[in-house]
Amino acid sequence: MGSHYSALIMMDFPKDIDTSGIIGRLTNQETEVAFEGTYNPAMLLDTGTVAVCNFKNMLFMQGEVLFGRDNEAEFQEHLKELSTGGRLFHWTVEDTSGTLAFDYVENGSVKRSWWSCVPRVNLNAGNPLPNEPPGKFGSDLGDEDVEEWDIVTVAEGFGFIWDELEEAPCTIYRPKKVEKISNTETSQKPWWRFW
Repeated sequence: MGSHYSALIMMDFPKDIDTSGIIGRLTNQETEVAFEGTYNPAMLLDTGTVAVCNFKNMLFMQGEVLFGRDNEAEFQEHLKELSTGGRLFHWTVEDTSGTLAFDYVENGSVKRSWWSCVPRVNLNAGNPLPNEPPGKFGSDLGDEDVEEWDIVTVAEGFGFIWDELEEAPCTIYRPKKVEKISNTETSQKPWWRFW
């Protein structure tokens, strides 16, 4: 796994769900299919790419950080809206800032949220999930180092198995390139003329 990414597992959703539309909502940009094959983390090295895999009746998405937590209330509302009609598990890893976070949401209701930016736990809400390693995700980091693999362990409680992901069919989406408009099309004045 990389050191700067988000992952999202969507469960109990229709098989014909509009994955491109979901990515557009998460990234606020239009995307296009870049590649179809089987999952390989190396395919996510290009900036802005998102992998979408159908895996064990789940939809798995991974890419650069898809969600920001600058506005926690807005972030939680976004997750609730996205989970309508199903369940989702989301996690974020960002090594530079030491950020680790995960959320579990059922049909518009946030059941569990945990977010830390070392050495502080910023958010610890809801009851521990069945697969949470004991003592890892409390209100205090203490002497226990929390790693991204601890969060993957929590995800595996929903039937997700990281080691089997590489065999999953996968589509890589990338942002659509936007054509730049030249100065001659937007204005007839030279760039240095202000009047």
